[in-house]
Amino acid sequence: MSESVNQYDITEVVRAVKSARTKFDYVLVDFPFGNRHNSLASLINLTVYIKTPLDLLLARQILRDYSTSKLTDILDWLKTYIRIARPIFLANEQFVSSSADLILDGSSSLPSKVDFVLKTLQRDKF
Repeated sequence: MSESVNQYDITEVVRAVKSARTKFDYVLVDFPFGNRHNSLASLINLTVYIKTPLDLLLARQILRDYSTSKLTDILDWLKTYIRIARPIFLANEQFVSSSADLILDGSSSLPSKVDFVLKTLQRDKF
């Protein structure tokens, strides 16, 4: 999977992270591959993976993207999800989480997740 990740040109992301690092103590980057892209890996001190159950992700996506759609559109997406998307999500979850420094429960509250990350940053002096 690492070959697939590194095929993406993330020059602009890398440039933005480098620039932000000169201005801020902490830079948060929301990136689907964590620290697994070769161009970004050396710029990341701490990788946090938010592990959210796939059923919860699917429900959130349907509510967000299909709330005004026809039932046939929703059913078509669900068929695609089962056949194609879910295996990809599972593989990506394993790939990214295997190199994460912290794995958070995606079903926990946002304040709980933020508190845990802040305590880790303070404790480990990143």
